[in-house]
Amino acid sequence: METALALLKRENLLSDWSDLEILPGRSISIDIRREMDQANIFVFLISPDFIASDECWKEWKYAAELAVASPGIYRIPTIVRDCPWLDALSGDDVKALPVDGKPIATYLHEDEAWNEVYTGIKAVIEQIGRAFTPRGDFINEIQPTEFISQDYIRIEELFEFPYLSRYDITDTSNPARDNRIKRESELLEFNRLLIHGQEKTGKTTLARYLFLHLTERRSPVLFVDLSQGFGGRIDTFLKRKYESQFTGDFSLWLSQRNKTLLVDNMTASPRALEFLERADPYFERITVATSSDTYYSYFRDESRLAGFEVLKIEPLNREQQEQLIRKRLQLSKQESEMTDGFVDRVESHVNSVVISNKIVPRYPFFILSILQAYEEYMPSNLSVTSYGHCYYMLIVASLIRAGISKRDDEVGACFNFLEQLAYSRYAHLTECPNESFEFGKYVDQYREKFFINVGTINRLKHVTYGMINGEGTFRSSYMYYYFLGKYLASHSGQSKEIIERLCDNSHRDDSFLILLFTIHHARDNSIIDDILIKTLFALEEVPRATLRQAETDRFTSIIGELPDSILSKNSVNEERRRAREKYSELECHFEEQQDNSDIDIEDDRANPVYTVLKNNKIMGQVLGSVVKIG
Repeated sequence: METALALLKRENLLSDWSDLEILPGRSISIDIRREMDQANIFVFLISPDFIASDECWKEWKYAAELAVASPGIYRIPTIVRDCPWLDALSGDDVKALPVDGKPIATYLHEDEAWNEVYTGIKAVIEQIGRAFTPRGDFINEIQPTEFISQDYIRIEELFEFPYLSRYDITDTSNPARDNRIKRESELLEFNRLLIHGQEKTGKTTLARYLFLHLTERRSPVLFVDLSQGFGGRIDTFLKRKYESQFTGDFSLWLSQRNKTLLVDNMTASPRALEFLERADPYFERITVATSSDTYYSYFRDESRLAGFEVLKIEPLNREQQEQLIRKRLQLSKQESEMTDGFVDRVESHVNSVVISNKIVPRYPFFILSILQAYEEYMPSNLSVTSYGHCYYMLIVASLIRAGISKRDDEVGACFNFLEQLAYSRYAHLTECPNESFEFGKYVDQYREKFFINVGTINRLKHVTYGMINGEGTFRSSYMYYYFLGKYLASHSGQSKEIIERLCDNSHRDDSFLILLFTIHHARDNSIIDDILIKTLFALEEVPRATLRQAETDRFTSIIGELPDSILSKNSVNEERRRAREKYSELECHFEEQQDNSDIDIEDDRANPVYTVLKNNKIMGQVLGSVVKIG
């Protein structure tokens, strides 16, 4: 067979491999599996010996699995000698070589038989070269969601198109909220597009969804994650990326029209811009995803990106949130309970955690993290309040993905390590603000008091799912607030002065967020009472509000109008949609008012109640938390 296929090899149409190439001392099964994972065509030489071999049958079955996962993989049974191959392969509907499956040994001239094998394999190679079929292993890599579930969940099953605001080209500092991109087709109208968003806003998910969407439409597309690096000649780099994602001839693929390049994790490295410049001539459409911090710091005024339209990922509106919740509940086998009332109850729980984007923003990742509270994979002995669900789910799911066992003792060890770390960093920042924190020293001191494996600490620094960076900084500020609040709540005696200091500075974002998480973790009502009293003290000098007769008359007239004004002939679904639109408009308006507020000192003094509410944003949230806790 090698002789028959020599011409195809000489013309670089194929490279072949067999187990005869395995070196002494190597694992036969491992090497065979590795080569099979990289192959497009499997040729099985069928004979009585093949049928009698258990190992050959394992390889046949494994090739069948690969072919199911990727349509661009071909299994070609080649009948060498007389044998009951029709019975043996009866469960597999595949065409054999030579023509009509006639055994090669029965030909008067075997060269005739091998020429038929050559012709058949050449036809398959030509078909593969034109097919551009996505590789199954790459699809399996990008298709799953990052949420742990008892079932395999694909991106398409949970994807809710994000809220993308288009920036006015004359003023990129303010998003034109009425100029929103609402669907994939609108997004793909841009030849050069940059999408940015904060941490966990769904940039990578959007890029992966677009890849799957375009491949389903058989539109030529390539996915590049720049966090994995870029180097060498651009054509060599693109070829390597293509061959890891598709079957088919790269040069033929490159000659197609309307190709799309999806670039994820656009970094601040100069090489990233160099990559875009070099790739530009090859693609009609380029879409780039990057973090908002990187965009504002490095790319906003970059001349080489002047031709790129800029979109920002905003939090979902209420209608989008409801649709996402419904999709997740359906995947959780909740169909029998999917009444509007049930959805409303679940959404109410989600909203109690979101709190108008103060605890977590209304992005799909955080909403789905909250909904994971309904899953049953979590450890049993870690308590969590309703407001803590989102970060609890996020943290434990990440720990498990990083390789931490689900056992309570291992998860508990990680929580204790991170609580102590958060407190140590806070104490260091308070006492030595101008000195760098020595993480290695902290680890040594921690291990003198507590037992923790070095491997566990390394998993906490996992590149993708770790909680901390190599120098011991938390990858998310909210994670830091979560664990510091947990520490303060469980060390009430030691924390009293710290909590008082945080209350005094509750007008600062970091202070009131730490206090919120402290309340969420508190088991001792005295801590909640201390925060409540300290916060309410700000109202002691504020006079009670009163209403004039004219104002109460206005309320009375509104109440009288209610029966006529609230009745509607619209359907329930239409009214629910309109209500969520109104919620979203109100939230958007409130946030704009907060962002644009410019109250001078005279106005503040004239409105003491407004002053207290404005400077003590935690107050309302603390009161709400106390009511929830009871």
